[in-house]
Amino acid sequence: KWSFVSLSWNSDSKWLAFAFRATDATVPEREKDEKKKKHPSVLEIHSGPQIQYGFHFMHKFHVLAARGYMVYFCNPRGSRGYSGEHTAAIWNQWGSVDYNDLMAFADFMEKKALHR
Repeated sequence: KWSFVSLSWNSDSKWLAFAFRATDATVPEREKDEKKKKHPSVLEIHSGPQIQYGFHFMHKFHVLAARGYMVYFCNPRGSRGYSGEHTAAIWNQWGSVDYNDLMAFADFMEKKALHR
């Protein structure tokens, strides 16, 4: 059984990675009546490393949201779309600074964004 969730996209959200580099992050915002409820959350991590999330339809995000999950995602160091330095930051060290960025974003979401 499908349930429908009305989502709006907050494209102006920013967060700081460990290198103090402002990086885009996108947080699907629930409608006002849904913000009062607690929801489980999923940090979606793209494959890559040289990939980036953008503003296009992601089926799995909507399936998870329809099941009651808050879905959030970002482009950690190693992703494309920012600079060659940003993309090359994980050269010969996958799972280091990119992991730190993802954990910093998860901490930020837990402490700040999921509770607004």
